[in-house]
Amino acid sequence: MKIFAWAMATIFGVLFLLVIFNKSYILFDKIIYPVQGFLYNRSQGIRNLYENWENFRDLEQDNKLLMEKNIQLELLNSQLLSAQQENEELRVSLNYLKENPYTSIGAEVIGKSSATYEQVLIINKGTIHGIKPGYPAIVGEGYLVGKIIVAHKTYSLLQLLIDNNSAVAATIQNIDKTSGVVNGEYGLSLQMNFIPQNENVVVGDKVISSGLEKYIPRGLLLGVVEEVSVEQGELFKAADIKTMLDFNKITSLIILKSDD
Repeated sequence: MKIFAWAMATIFGVLFLLVIFNKSYILFDKIIYPVQGFLYNRSQGIRNLYENWENFRDLEQDNKLLMEKNIQLELLNSQLLSAQQENEELRVSLNYLKENPYTSIGAEVIGKSSATYEQVLIINKGTIHGIKPGYPAIVGEGYLVGKIIVAHKTYSLLQLLIDNNSAVAATIQNIDKTSGVVNGEYGLSLQMNFIPQNENVVVGDKVISSGLEKYIPRGLLLGVVEEVSVEQGELFKAADIKTMLDFNKITSLIILKSDD
């Protein structure tokens, strides 16, 4: 009986262990392993997301640095082009002065009149440099920009040709050597007035300073005739003058000084 009981106990124990083993297998196979795999995959996804975010942040920072460098390069290039343009303009002016015996002084534009109806530049030369009201300013190959209207100790006011109050004695380079006065037109253009009706003026004729003013020599370029206006019964006719200058871009110029 004891042997039988021991055998039965052994058999039941083995069966119990088998049952327990089978249950454990089901537990790991059906529950723990899938959950562990799910959690692992999730953790991998989070890690990948974090790494991608880190890469995106680095890329964004690199892109920002490249943009800043690009802006700096564009600014430097703009400054170099501006300096090159100013040097070229100065070279042309100096060549003109070599061919024409004028006493001159270089000046820089440091400001502009705030009045909307005025076309007046402020330059960095004044009476201590020998500047006087009436002195003309030129750029390039003798293009007249305007003339000094007020001279202070260290700076002066330069009235541009296109100022509505500007007036310069001028001559047209035609057969008749037509004389008149070139006036500014509201800061936009030029017009030559007091042209005798009987004189032949055609589009394309060059207009120069006549030399009739005290400080302005003859031969400074003002522009070319663009259109002629004739009024029947009037003693004089007028001509629209096309200037070769962009007055908004003038940064440096030459003042022609008189020896008197």
